[in-house]
Amino acid sequence: MLKNLWKTKYRDGIRADIQKHLPMLFAKSRDSQNPPPVFYILIGLRDKEIIRELQSLLLLDWIKTNASEYSTYQILNFVETFAEKQVPIENFVNTIINRITPSMNKEMVEAMAHMISIQHPEFMRNFLKKFLSIADQDDTFLRAYVQMTGRKGFLMLMQMANPEQMNRIFKTIKK
Repeated sequence: MLKNLWKTKYRDGIRADIQKHLPMLFAKSRDSQNPPPVFYILIGLRDKEIIRELQSLLLLDWIKTNASEYSTYQILNFVETFAEKQVPIENFVNTIINRITPSMNKEMVEAMAHMISIQHPEFMRNFLKKFLSIADQDDTFLRAYVQMTGRKGFLMLMQMANPEQMNRIFKTIKK
């Protein structure tokens, strides 16, 4: 029904109502064990404003919870839903990558980076750049990511890192 109304003169009013209530829907669905398919339906509308708002809510929750298990899996599910619905994910995934900090849940960030890289290998270089940029503070992410991605990740890292960085990283990976 929503999809049929979306094509009418009521579109702007419906969009305003959705945007007004989206934070509440998001918060309520977060507490639910079986979230309703409303987000899948909203993504299917392919409205840039609604998708941007939903992505913002996802990012805020992920950052606020310091990459908790629930929020990380939620982001992974939405990345795949966006890709499935042919909604561009490049800006969303790059924003996720840019918001990674050394204080976040390491296991969840590593898992997310690995899962996104498996299904969308075009983001491997961006993950490596981010992990290399924070390697001075904490090289755990970089070491784990290179080990997970194997030879391809290592070769890509060799193109990006200077010899001094590679020496330090290689010594820690050998252990």
